[in-house]
Parts: sequence; structure tokens; C-alpha cells
Amino acid sequence: MGSLHAQYESANDLSQKDAILSHQFTLQQYNQAIISLRQRLSGGEELIEVTLMCCVLFICLECLRGNREVALSHLHNGLNILSSVSTKRKYNNTFSSDFVQKNLRHIFSRLDAQLTLFGKPVSDIYPSSEHTAPPVVPHTFNKIFEAKTSMDTLIRSSLQFVQSTVKNKYTNTPTASVQMRQLELLAGFQPWQRSFEALMKNTEIHHSLNDQREALLLRIHHKATVIWLSTCLKPNETVFDAYIEDFESIVSSAWGLAKIPNTSFLFALDMAIIAPLFLTAIKCRCSWIRRSAIKLLYAIPGREGLWDAKLHATVAERIVAIEEARLGEADSMPAESLRVHNAEILSDIAVDPPRNYATFYTKPNGLDGDWVVWKE
Repeated sequence: MGSLHAQYESANDLSQKDAILSHQFTLQQYNQAIISLRQRLSGGEELIEVTLMCCVLFICLECLRGNREVALSHLHNGLNILSSVSTKRKYNNTFSSDFVQKNLRHIFSRLDAQLTLFGKPVSDIYPSSEHTAPPVVPHTFNKIFEAKTSMDTLIRSSLQFVQSTVKNKYTNTPTASVQMRQLELLAGFQPWQRSFEALMKNTEIHHSLNDQREALLLRIHHKATVIWLSTCLKPNETVFDAYIEDFESIVSSAWGLAKIPNTSFLFALDMAIIAPLFLTAIKCRCSWIRRSAIKLLYAIPGREGLWDAKLHATVAERIVAIEEARLGEADSMPAESLRVHNAEILSDIAVDPPRNYATFYTKPNGLDGDWVVWKE
């Protein structure tokens, strides 16, 4: 915990000298924690709770340090442990299955959703989205927490499906079963919205600033996930042009969120507002909406899990510049051939602090043409 606190402080307003000392202390404590964990595990102690909690702390630390690839590695390790526990269905007496099931599994479930958005393989903590029944949405929500838990399930199932379609959408026409699965998942968002809006009519919900914050976040996540899911089978970037109103709604809710006092954090483990705003900035080609999303990203003071607000704002701004560089005066939005299909953000951890770079993917010669790829 000392190393995590030190790294958190070094991300703030420390002097350069203090930041260096804090960074050195962070590495010392971090290395000691890893050595201690390895010793306990090598001694035959299967302390799953301790191991998973260490994974969570290591993920937080690497996110704060900007080592996104190492954070992803720790996340994979934690997911593999949970997968092993799920497969065996038999828990050792040295840890509480209830704690793992109700708390740690919930944390890793949310992190797993982030993993899919970074183009990483879908974990097998949960059965494949293709072979499971669509999530069941309750007819009523009595608390914001219930709506959030239901949305987390919808997001996880949807993003697993989205990630499973990435490799084939440029080469193969989706099968009837894949299209049916997409429609089944999309159908879950309609009853969720009905139950959520009914909850919002309950005046008791609106007394708490935290409930107001969570309600706006849920509206943002609802819109963003529906966009991700609805467009995932189409190779053309112009498919996103049908969701201008939804992108505008995301930005509007995000501005509303910014007006709520004490809602800015230097670091949060959960994915909240950065990912939906980044989606809006790179996929919505309405100029004022995407620029508003970028402005909001720059205003966010810190990170959310694997998402660095200012780093993603910088990449989004570069994508806008690329797409609009040859935009004619009569054109309201860039043509398909000018659009960036993907931008993969990576970290060079060989240098300290890590250096970030982005790889851009375009198809200027048509969807059947070759990729044009470069790194900046």
C-alpha cells in the first residue's frame, strides 16, 4: 500500500526532486511486495485472496506509472487465477470463496470489460458470449446499485461479443447465428432502459449527489455500449454516422457530470467516462461533438483503470487532424477513405517514465484495399 500511495502522490504536484524520491520508494516497495508474494506461493501457500488482491494493487500501481502493458499482464494473471478457480469449483480452506465470488470477481469482471476494449483476448472467467443465454434484465430496479450491476453484465457480454467479431468483419460476411446473437444482446438494453427510467421517477433517488453521478454514468454507458454493439459487424466507418444523436447524448451527460461537485478523481479503477468520450471523439465525425468530447477528456485530471484521459485526448485530437486534413469546405464530415479505423496505443516501458506511441490504421483505397498503417 505504501508504494501505491507514493505513486499516487508522485502523480500530483510534487517537486521534481520529491517525485524522483517517491518513484524510487515506489519501485523498492513494489519489488519487495512481488518477492514476498513469490516466496509465500513457492512455499505452498495457496492464498488466492492475497494473490488476487496483490494483482489488483499491482494493476493500480502500473496504471498510475503509465505502464499499460505491464498492467495488462497483471490483469491477465488475475483473470487466469479466477478462471482456474472457476474450473476446479473447489476452494482451498485458506481463503473465503464468498469474498472472491462477491468482491474480487466483481472487480475483475469490470477490468475484463476494459481488456476487451484494448483488443486483448477475451478471458474465460465466464462462458463464451456465443454459447450463453443473453443476460436477464430485472423488471424493476430498487436501487442505483442494482441498475449498475445489471449494466455491468450487459457491458461484459456485449464487449465480449464485440471483441470476437474484430478479426472477421473485414474479410467475412457475418453468419446468421452471429447476427442473431447481436440482436439478442441489443434486445437486453431496451428492458434495462425501461427499468432504469422507472427507477429515475422515484424522487428518493435524486437526493444523493452520488446517485446523480451514477445515474449520468449509467446513461453514458448505456449509449456507448449500444453504439459499440450495433456497429461491430460493419467494416465501414460511416456506420457510426447513424448515431450522432447518441454521441451528442454522451457528451451532454458528461458535461452534466462535470457540474456535480467532487466527482473528479486522480485515479479510479473502474472504467467510467474516459472510454465513452474517447469513442465519441474518434468515431463521431460531427466536428463540434467530437471536439467537445476532446475538451472534456483534457479536463479530466487523472486515469480510470487502463484509461489515461490526457493521453487518449491527445490521440483523439491527432485522429481528428488526420481525418479533417483533406476535408473540403463543402464537406460536413470526412469521406470513408479519409477515416481512421483504429488507433492502437502502446507504451515503451524500456524508458522511465514510459513513452507512449500510437499506431494508426486506415483504408484509403477502399474497404477491399490494403491497410495503410503507421506509428507516431
